[in-house]
Amino acid sequence: MMFFVVKALITVSETLKPSPALTSVGSAVGSIEDQQWYHGMLPREDINRLLKEDGEFLVRVTEPTPSSGMRTVISTRWNGRHYHFIVGHCKGMYYVEKETFPDVVALVEYYHRQKKPLTEATGAKLLSPVKRQKWELRHEWIKLDRQLGEGAFGGVFAGTLTTGFTTRKVAVKVNKGKAVEKEVIEEMCKEAAIMRIFRHPNVVKFYGIAVEREPVMLVMELVEGGSLDIVLRTKKEELTVQDLTNFALGAAKGLEYLHSKNCIHRDVAARNCLVSGKEDVNQRLPIRWIAPEVLETMLYSTKSDVYSFGILLWEIFSEGNVPYGKMTLAEVKTQIRSRQFVFNGKFHVTISDYYAEGVRC
Repeated sequence: MMFFVVKALITVSETLKPSPALTSVGSAVGSIEDQQWYHGMLPREDINRLLKEDGEFLVRVTEPTPSSGMRTVISTRWNGRHYHFIVGHCKGMYYVEKETFPDVVALVEYYHRQKKPLTEATGAKLLSPVKRQKWELRHEWIKLDRQLGEGAFGGVFAGTLTTGFTTRKVAVKVNKGKAVEKEVIEEMCKEAAIMRIFRHPNVVKFYGIAVEREPVMLVMELVEGGSLDIVLRTKKEELTVQDLTNFALGAAKGLEYLHSKNCIHRDVAARNCLVSGKEDVNQRLPIRWIAPEVLETMLYSTKSDVYSFGILLWEIFSEGNVPYGKMTLAEVKTQIRSRQFVFNGKFHVTISDYYAEGVRC
């Protein structure tokens, strides 16, 4: 896997020549974002997985950098290797090697139709375009409404997703800031790659990710009931033991499913569970919830998830109290390392057996 820059921009005007065969194609086929072979800012790792056969190709853009901004890249597979060709731009014309074109669409269509090699050195040809996947969404399909919350990478909004004749309510995670950093894009795409393989009633549904331009948007199921920790604190007078048991059962089912798919959650807590209108719990793919061995080794496992699930049980049946109460994080770490677990708080009546069973896990 490599980038090819055939000529430096400072000398390119001496050797480039216009391509007379395709001076009008660019305007006829529309903008680059309208092309099925355009995949926006999808990271190279995802791109390489999509390119499975020789001659398959797609177009993407690199993450912006302070020095060069975004660059357009033609990615293809040829003779079993992945190649990533940077598209040059000089005096309003676009090129890969010698021939120039008025826009990227014209360039791609020319090499695709003529079946000419992009470069003499590689012989790579653009034979079969890889179309956008179902989970690659267009920005114009997404409408943002009210903001639901804010995290490290940006805000989460309620909104709608319209695909074809179907419009559904969704939650949309939108990256923060005007410029998209490489780490943010990779993290959101990694989250999308994990979420799209899961299908379970107790795991939040994933609809797709929009990466064709800024800002990057991760679209998932909108769960109307809100986060479990808020529900436990604000509706404690209304919740019955059966309600609390259903919350615990829903979280357990979601966690069991993730473990069956060899996925470790790493942050099982009430704040990361959502309550639907039917009072089911959906699990979304932190020292007070962390297992002792994780604190010591920073290695997660299904067993450390089960430990955190025990803390979640305590949250549920103590009506949303914070584990370890008002202790500082330093004091909490000492408690965890010494295996001394002191939880202060009033338990819901008749549930001591439930929590005891969770602790034994």
